[in-house]
Amino acid sequence: MSANVAEKATSDRDTRRIDVTTVSTGRIADYAETELGEDAIGFERRGGWTYLVTKETR
Repeated sequence: MSANVAEKATSDRDTRRIDVTTVSTGRIADYAETELGEDAIGFERRGGWTYLVTKETR
């Protein structure tokens, strides 16, 4: 299983996206929730794949 998460931009770096293949999706969702907030994330099916997405990309 593969998952992605985005980190918020800070004063010393831009927003970044992390592709993860060896960590459970639950841990990725927990990390994204911590970084982006509970209301900012969700799962979405696209072309047979399930993605963890931010509201900005839905």
